Amino acid sequence: MKRVSAQYLSYYILSYVPSNQLKIQKLVYYCDAWHLVYFEQPLIEEDFEAWVHGPAIRSLWDLYKNKGNYFTKLHLNGENSDKIRTYFTRVLQKEQLELMSDVLKEYGDKSSYYLETLTHNERPWIEARRGYSQSERSEVIIPKETMKEFYRTLLIEK
Repeated sequence: MKRVSAQYLSYYILSYVPSNQLKIQKLVYYCDAWHLVYFEQPLIEEDFEAWVHGPAIRSLWDLYKNKGNYFTKLHLNGENSDKIRTYFTRVLQKEQLELMSDVLKEYGDKSSYYLETLTHNERPWIEARRGYSQSERSEVIIPKETMKEFYRTLLIEK
């Protein structure tokens, strides 16, 4: 299965779901997490770090940091939305696109605060933050294997 960059995945998400910096980080995280569960491999190469506000990818932060603060609305215009959607239909398999659609249906209408709180109550972020105070900066990597194991248990519970 093909992989995409976190940057391109964020563009794809923004073509469907208006977001802000916090929310886009979480939506990319959940797309990757559920891809790990269903396809036994990551959707993106980049690793997530256990930041104060939840899982984050440094390169995504760098991409959007000049657009405003955590809560500034991010969006793509119609032409760029069409281009990124076309790219994804050429690069990814139908099943991968269906999974991303399901993830966006599940999480896309949630607020950034809701998603941050959700990740703060899930084992991958909690374990990676062990030993850090609530407000202490961390660059600890959240292992993809931990993500896969944790979200698989959620699937089994349903």
